[in-house]
Amino acid sequence: MNNHNSFQLVYQFVSVILISILIVACGGGGGEDPAATPTYMISGMISGAISGSTLEGVTVTLGDAALSSSTTDATGKYSFSKLANGNYTVTPIKDGFTFEPNSVAVNVSGANVSGPNFKAKTSVTLTHSISGVVTGSVKKDVLVTLGGAANSTTFTNVNGEYHFSSLVDGAYTVSPTLTGHSFSPISQAVMINAANVISIDFVSTVFVVPTYTITGAVSGATQAGVTINLTGGATKNTVTDANGNFSFTGLANGNYTVSPIKTGYSFNPSNLAVSINGSNFNGPFFTATANAVQTYNLTGTVTGAMTQNVLVTLSGAGNATTTTNASGNYSFTGLSNGLYTATPSLSGYAFSPSSAQVTVSGANTTINNFISSVISNNFTVSGAVDGAIKQGVTLNLTGTATKSTTTGNNGKYSFDNLANGSYTLTPVKTGYSFNPPSSVITVNGGNNTVPDFISTAITFTLSGTLTGSVLQNVLITLSGDSNATTTTNSSGKYIFSGLANGNYLTTPTLTGYTFNPASKLTNINNGNATADFVSTQIITYFISGKVTNTGMGGGQGVQNVTINLVKTGATNLRTVTTNQSGNYSIDLLDNGDYTLTPSNGSATFSPPNLAVKVNGSNVINVNFTTP
Repeated sequence: MNNHNSFQLVYQFVSVILISILIVACGGGGGEDPAATPTYMISGMISGAISGSTLEGVTVTLGDAALSSSTTDATGKYSFSKLANGNYTVTPIKDGFTFEPNSVAVNVSGANVSGPNFKAKTSVTLTHSISGVVTGSVKKDVLVTLGGAANSTTFTNVNGEYHFSSLVDGAYTVSPTLTGHSFSPISQAVMINAANVISIDFVSTVFVVPTYTITGAVSGATQAGVTINLTGGATKNTVTDANGNFSFTGLANGNYTVSPIKTGYSFNPSNLAVSINGSNFNGPFFTATANAVQTYNLTGTVTGAMTQNVLVTLSGAGNATTTTNASGNYSFTGLSNGLYTATPSLSGYAFSPSSAQVTVSGANTTINNFISSVISNNFTVSGAVDGAIKQGVTLNLTGTATKSTTTGNNGKYSFDNLANGSYTLTPVKTGYSFNPPSSVITVNGGNNTVPDFISTAITFTLSGTLTGSVLQNVLITLSGDSNATTTTNSSGKYIFSGLANGNYLTTPTLTGYTFNPASKLTNINNGNATADFVSTQIITYFISGKVTNTGMGGGQGVQNVTINLVKTGATNLRTVTTNQSGNYSIDLLDNGDYTLTPSNGSATFSPPNLAVKVNGSNVINVNFTTP
């Protein structure tokens, strides 16, 4: 029995008692002699919800010709005595139960009546909801935990709203949590008592972690431009200003090491341990001392077709240029230790090698001779590209000469009129890699054929993260230049791999949820791409009611009546059938206007149909009658 019917029956029972009291107070039957009028008895039994059992303590009311009440004994029996002839209605009442039939009409006519019996059934428990809003520094994606009579979790939507449904009466606790934020209040106790509970609200505040500063200075032989490295509780670096000052901000409590570094200088101390515990630290001071610097010479010779006035360029640990003298000799002085590259150049001449590397390490150093030769432009370098792509690959030639060309439809290419020298050949095409990535060729008095470059298509990934009401097992469909499906993991993540450049549409789907955006078009252009979504649970409602008859024994439920439901503006039809008590329920409905129409063969119904509006809550007691 639902709460509405229970209240009606209790109200009827209380009315019966009050009317009985008034009748007694007014003298009862108008002064007639009871002994002169014969009376009779109505008796019966109420069986329990379990087959073969009886139900004790059921209130049974008697209405119409007389008003009275009785209570079933341990065997489920009840009775009414001293009744005059007339029409009566017997009705059982007990919280938590419904009865079949709901009531029985009895006619007393010169004899006792036995047999208005009833069968009890356990009533369906009504459920309710708890809802509220999180405002303040953060609204969306706050985890809200429900404890107490039931345990559940949910996340707030973009407006900070959350909702727990299908809750029975009882005591609950609601608590919001999100890393980096605090909430007021921390939690709230909620009592559900036959109604929904709303406005269980919270205010969020960003939890600010205090930070501190380390400041210091460098003095002595150098002040500006000293690199200060911070390690330990955090890893950072900075450079001293013109006065040697430095600082590190935004530091948490912890242990750190501060170390100064600058080439050519040493520092006292070489580093300093600093402990931050609830306050700023001022005082890492260092004194710089210049280191003695030893320098060295780098010499070499150019021989061959031309020796004088050859430009030699030095790069690496130091940068400089010089030219050879009449004997082809050159030199660089004042060099510190390090790796250097020397490169000779003169228009109209090639050099072998084209450049040379040498390491200066604590001594003067000599570079191997460069041999010059007159450039002759009559040789060819050729080859082919094979594999995933052949045509349209760009070949870049660098070294003694710089040129480029493009492969034809057979993948072949050629460079003509090349002089003797060293060359590097590199294939390039967007979306492809090549093996080898480049080739080094030496032209020395003849044509050269380069081994084939093998091309391979470069592929990329499209991945993303789903946040919101649901994370795991959401179907992600990929369409466009490639088609595939996958599902999100427990963290809401998904990935599609092996994708070429192109346009792709990703679409998340899961029954009972909507997604923002509904789908996303992504262009992959020589790099991995991402597409993220936010899920929101669809809240649905139900419409319920009952079909009863109006004939003899009226008010009884009518079984197997088809209830047809159509939403305004929609074409799909939903149907349900009433149960043996005449009840029906249609769930999983969203907000909107609906029309319900009962049908059962040639039977007629009043009303013939009903318009119902669902607007944020369930709709009950949508009832029909039939003769």
